Amino acid sequence: MARITIKDTNRIPDVIRTIRALNSKAIEIGVFGSDDSFMAMLASVHEFGLTINAKKRFLTIPTALAGDKTAREFNDLRFVPIDGGRKGLLVRDRQRSGKVGARSEIMFILVPSVKIPERSFIRSTTDAKQAEWNKLAGRFLADVLDGKMSVETFYERLGARIVGDIQETMRDMEPENAPITRSRKKSSSPLIDTGRLRQSVTWKVVSS
Repeated sequence: MARITIKDTNRIPDVIRTIRALNSKAIEIGVFGSDDSFMAMLASVHEFGLTINAKKRFLTIPTALAGDKTAREFNDLRFVPIDGGRKGLLVRDRQRSGKVGARSEIMFILVPSVKIPERSFIRSTTDAKQAEWNKLAGRFLADVLDGKMSVETFYERLGARIVGDIQETMRDMEPENAPITRSRKKSSSPLIDTGRLRQSVTWKVVSS
């Protein structure tokens, strides 16, 4: 008579340990002040919007002609009032080569306040992509429970996908930059200049 051997493989203890490991960690997405406090501040301004009011009379906004200089670095600027003096321009009169008279160049725009519109790249992406992220997490979770993927890899891959989606949103963000901003940045996208802010969006796996 043949001998039959029955092997009972009980993976329930392994599954319980895996679930506990998953619950012991969490993923954080964003721009972290511990990495770059200026970028974290900039991200917050874009995410929620901000109105900047002048401490005195005007905010001085440089045009492309001013470059990186401040108004105090020029000694030949002339004030031109606009809107009854509630706004204004600082212009520079330059002599035109071989011609009579001067050409006025707008160097700075003077305004009492500036409103930076809300350009939510984290919350808007979450609203648009939450269902896709949930499905992806479900597929990854199945591999984790089958022992094909570690808990650390689960969070790392999910974090990379979320950050990638947020960065894609940033490339197509609206509203576009104001004309004066475009002239300085050479870009119509409000979140794209050097790419530093976009690259600052990242993820961290932390203990929960």
